[in-house]
Amino acid sequence: MVQVQGRVSWSDYLRAQYLHLRPRPSWERAGIGIVVAGLALLAVVVWRALSGNPPSRFPYLLVGSLVYLALYFFVFVPWRARSLFRRQKVLHVPFRIEADGDGLVISSELGEVRLPWGILRNWKESRRLFLIYHADGLFHLIPKRLFASFEEIEAFRGLLNRNLRRAS
Repeated sequence: MVQVQGRVSWSDYLRAQYLHLRPRPSWERAGIGIVVAGLALLAVVVWRALSGNPPSRFPYLLVGSLVYLALYFFVFVPWRARSLFRRQKVLHVPFRIEADGDGLVISSELGEVRLPWGILRNWKESRRLFLIYHADGLFHLIPKRLFASFEEIEAFRGLLNRNLRRAS
């Protein structure tokens, strides 16, 4: 059995939102390739414009797309996460999670819920946290800083691997 207890911080919640948005590795590589190609194309357009060739409308569309992506990931996602974190009072309450071969038990001063592995779908992991999904957009967030040791993190990861599918 693995046990953790603590509370979710604003930074944990923001990291969870970014991890949730992270695409599958193949889509992530494709997205990075598109952004790099867009930046290279933008550099060519700027170079041509500086050498006297007026650009078409395409560069404006490209610049607009890159600005949109930057605003979405670096302004909108943090703003939305902060707003949701403030409104979800359940996230501010200290909790305890027990994980064993049967599933998860999550408890706090607000109550207790037992989640058998069979009703959970999959999981994701980053350097700082685990997300355990019971639907595509609904997950439980478990910060790794709450584990007492690296061995407990490994034991928990082992339970997840044995009982759930790892989300790619």
